[in-house]
Amino acid sequence: MIPVSANIRFPAKMSELPAILNWIRREIEKAGFPPRRAMQVELAVEEAVVNVLHYAYAGLPEEPTGEAELQTRRESEAFVFELSDRGRPFDPTEKKPAEANLDWQNAPIGGKGILLIGRFVDELHYERRGDQNILTMRIMIEDRGS
Repeated sequence: MIPVSANIRFPAKMSELPAILNWIRREIEKAGFPPRRAMQVELAVEEAVVNVLHYAYAGLPEEPTGEAELQTRRESEAFVFELSDRGRPFDPTEKKPAEANLDWQNAPIGGKGILLIGRFVDELHYERRGDQNILTMRIMIEDRGS
């Protein structure tokens, strides 16, 4: 098992977003991303977090305000963000190729965030482990020129 370098656990509520974003920015800075790449990483991770805050627990009466956790770790030339929650199962990596190729202007409402994540993350992996969604975003630290 690869050690976690940092983690934050938070209630899945939009009111928590400013504190989560501050934490994400600190982690990005510690990782040493170049400025342009740092902005791309922040956008991608923020979008993944917002998806959890909006949708993971929506309509689940047994847990109206669930929790989520974001962990980070360094892997050689990459930095990994792992986002987990116990909400409804959702695999963002199952987007159909035709949907993934839509331009930004024509993407359906609710579909642009997944496109954004895919554009700025080098490897995206989803796993449903027991009752937990785990989204792993592996991001190369150098600027890819995106």
